[in-house]
Amino acid sequence: MPARTNHYQKLVKIINRELASVDARLTESAMLYDSEGKCEREIDILVESLVFGCEIKIGIECTELSKPLGIRALESFKEKHRKVGINKTVVVSQSGFSRPAKEYRSEERRVGKECME
Repeated sequence: MPARTNHYQKLVKIINRELASVDARLTESAMLYDSEGKCEREIDILVESLVFGCEIKIGIECTELSKPLGIRALESFKEKHRKVGINKTVVVSQSGFSRPAKEYRSEERRVGKECME
């Protein structure tokens, strides 16, 4: 699948560039290898930084769907990121999240798993 971008993704990148540490690398439409699927996978925005000598990768997915994002999409992003070695997943949805997705996200935070914003 070819890398692609949209205006919403560009806006999220600009915001994250301002929030990221000076030495962080931000890559739009980053292609990372999925060793399970044996293919390249696109990450809308990849933030890479060194924290206490450890490389940290944060994957940001940006959606512009007309309806709120559901649990299935959140799980799909999380699984894709796991397969390419991303440490933290952030999902930004222009239309927000469904009630079940918000509850899923709250449960993920409560038990200390990956946080999805």
